[in-house]
Amino acid sequence: MNIDEPKISKFSREMAEESATSMMRNLAQLTCRKLFLSELSDIEEINHARKAVSAVVDTYFDLIQGVIAERRANLERYRDLKVISLGEDCFSRAVATQWGLKKSAMRGECSHPFDLAIHPLPRIANLIATDFENYLDPAHLHYSREQSCCRNHLLNITFNHEHGKEYAENGFALLRERYRRRIEHFNNSASEGGRVVFLLHIGKPRPNAFVHVKEIAQAVRRKFQRADILLICINTTDSVEMFDAAKRDILRLGPVEIVDAPYPMANYVWYAPMQCLSPEGIEFERNLVAELRGLIDRSRTVAAG
Repeated sequence: MNIDEPKISKFSREMAEESATSMMRNLAQLTCRKLFLSELSDIEEINHARKAVSAVVDTYFDLIQGVIAERRANLERYRDLKVISLGEDCFSRAVATQWGLKKSAMRGECSHPFDLAIHPLPRIANLIATDFENYLDPAHLHYSREQSCCRNHLLNITFNHEHGKEYAENGFALLRERYRRRIEHFNNSASEGGRVVFLLHIGKPRPNAFVHVKEIAQAVRRKFQRADILLICINTTDSVEMFDAAKRDILRLGPVEIVDAPYPMANYVWYAPMQCLSPEGIEFERNLVAELRGLIDRSRTVAAG
């Protein structure tokens, strides 16, 4: 895979300049037209603001360039690796794609059923084992006006990335067709073999997490018999009691690895740009991805040995 060919990025310096110009024009309108600043203290404050804004711009350009450089390196390093999310939510897919462990859809990556929906941990193993039984049965689907998306009320699954009532029309035809394709991609990945890393995110304490993760690992091993697999469970809660040392040793036979990665701040929302694209959010993800890389590389060394 040549990540520079074909060129798919639509970013340009003109886009960045236009965005910055718009921001500064609004600031000029505020200071020159609305507030009619005229005092000496205003001029001094503007000088301080200029330095502060320049520092922010430098910080974010450094952040952007750092993420892109690491993404490129990871796309090259793991070009032959298949990374598949198992839920519970979209976190695994989003972080793996942002940092280049997984290709983006723009680069031809096919979506799988657990990528972009919310699947409760206790349901995942059975869905894999039964080839998604009752998953797309219209009798179990309904449209939530409150959430503006479809849900499977039998399995407590929320299809939160398919917004709009059109997904519920004609017996949920649009939703069912989209997820049929994603299930087909999942099954195709199982039949292709190769190296596959599964990422499973646990974002809240689960009293029976160990049992559910063990069942998921067993279901994945039966489904992906032709593949060399590793399942990494990302625990972003503050609770490490879910997986004590003995449980971790048992899960490694799966093979399953647990990565403890508590969020960087209280009330952190991993998908909110104000937080996940802050310096603290980026550092959190960078450290997490470094741990994932270490586990992936060690598993490759063991498999090669």
